[in-house]
Amino acid sequence: MLGSHQRAGAAMTNPIGYVDSTWNPMHGCSPVDESCAHCWAAIMAKRLAGSRTPTYDPDAPFKVTFNPAALKRLPKKPQRIAVNFMGDMFHDAHDLQDILSVISTMRAYQQHTYIMLTKRPANMARIADLIGGFRANEWCGVSACNQRTWDERTYWLGQVNAAVRWVSIEPMLGPIVPSALDLQRISWVVLGGENGPGARPMQPDWVRAVRDACAAAGVPFWFKGWGKHHPLDDPMRSRCGEDDEFCARAIDRSNCARCLDGREHNGLPAQPEGRG
Repeated sequence: MLGSHQRAGAAMTNPIGYVDSTWNPMHGCSPVDESCAHCWAAIMAKRLAGSRTPTYDPDAPFKVTFNPAALKRLPKKPQRIAVNFMGDMFHDAHDLQDILSVISTMRAYQQHTYIMLTKRPANMARIADLIGGFRANEWCGVSACNQRTWDERTYWLGQVNAAVRWVSIEPMLGPIVPSALDLQRISWVVLGGENGPGARPMQPDWVRAVRDACAAAGVPFWFKGWGKHHPLDDPMRSRCGEDDEFCARAIDRSNCARCLDGREHNGLPAQPEGRG
């Protein structure tokens, strides 16, 4: 949560393992699929509103919002920055000029790598065409939680004019079988389980199937972790004596919560040439 000395939208350090900081000149969203039921960003927005953080409305903390004051709050040192992970930058409710303002600011700070994520990739594709394509340091991603959302969103992701396209499967709520064609158009896959109250468990074989498909296609794979439920068949965790495949207890993240078949997977895409 933001401390009293931090400003809403400012780039902040973050526990997301594959980024150095987050930057939220836009925040807020609305449900579009099954994964939205326990949205961590919506929960965080309520907390921020409760602490009277500027731009978070106590009566509607997760409404789609643009915070132009945050546009000048980027660090000088080169970083991988998660852009607008507190919402969806390509939500229908955002004004086009506001989205273009965020992109313009990104391009004024070319030393960074910007990691974007949306559940509305058709909008991302249209904006990519409008601006002549996203640059090499502007990574374009979609979120998927099951086969249906993977199929729908990776189709549109393939239409996005970008050097780096990636998919976040988090939370993973069902099996996904990536096709070879899908993976030809994707530079990176991140996968993780669900956290928080009511978290739904993730089957180990679902994860292995995606990992193995990525390995066969030469696509970097980042396993973010099991979430709240850790599978008992992981060799790095002792059995807890329950018959069910999943341990119902919340787990300690330090206890190899990111291990799959005995090791972590920290794949990252190579940075393509050309930032301008």
